[in-house]
Amino acid sequence: MSGYPRKDRDARTGSSLRGPYLLAQRQAELTRATKPHERLAKQQQPLERSLFSKSDLRRAAEIGRQVNREWREASIKAGGDSLRIGALKLAARKKLERILARDLSQYRQWKAMRRTHLRAHEKLTQQTQAASR
Repeated sequence: MSGYPRKDRDARTGSSLRGPYLLAQRQAELTRATKPHERLAKQQQPLERSLFSKSDLRRAAEIGRQVNREWREASIKAGGDSLRIGALKLAARKKLERILARDLSQYRQWKAMRRTHLRAHEKLTQQTQAASR
């Protein structure tokens, strides 16, 4: 049995602070934390965009759809065997990586750029969390 007080229509609930001070403070903290990440993303986008043409992106999307279709057909045949479905998913991912690396000349360079970009985001996150403690 819980020890919560019974609900009372006459009771006043909520914060004793007037105005949205806590909300404004929280939004300011979120802005401070996300601004460096947004700046980093804005710097990275043009670099990544310059690697591939629109036709390359369309071809990559078609390859992705094809591999996904094959994976779905194979997973239906696997039934409810979750281990088999997981193995099929891993195989499909490896197949996608292999085909994209073969068909798109800049794919390996994009992967390397993406790894360094994600490491930079990780460092920013660690700095933000260390500063908030």
